[in-house]
Amino acid sequence: EELEPRYTFDPNSTENTDTAVFATNNIAWTTIFGLSSGNKGWSTSVRNGEVLAKIPTRYKELVEKAVGSVYVLPPDTFEKTSFDDQFKSHKPVKPINKVEVTLSDYYKLGGKIEWL
Repeated sequence: EELEPRYTFDPNSTENTDTAVFATNNIAWTTIFGLSSGNKGWSTSVRNGEVLAKIPTRYKELVEKAVGSVYVLPPDTFEKTSFDDQFKSHKPVKPINKVEVTLSDYYKLGGKIEWL
């Protein structure tokens, strides 16, 4: 019903270490996060709008079969971060919609994967 701000840690960025709801308007990027199921061994990068996910090969079969969720969120409480296409809210956020996504969706949106 509502997304609560949660603590997250990013060893490469103090701005990403915060208690917040994080969001992006880059649909490919949000799609791969929707498939990640909170796995900490993954990383993503965005260059010129193109999303690259680096995922350990041991997750390949799981990712290929996964059905994830992407939430459409109202922009009201979000502030822009210094990262392209990233926003965060320190308040709970009620989603407008929930969309199921698959790896096929990620690829159709131009996303790429480097299996490690």
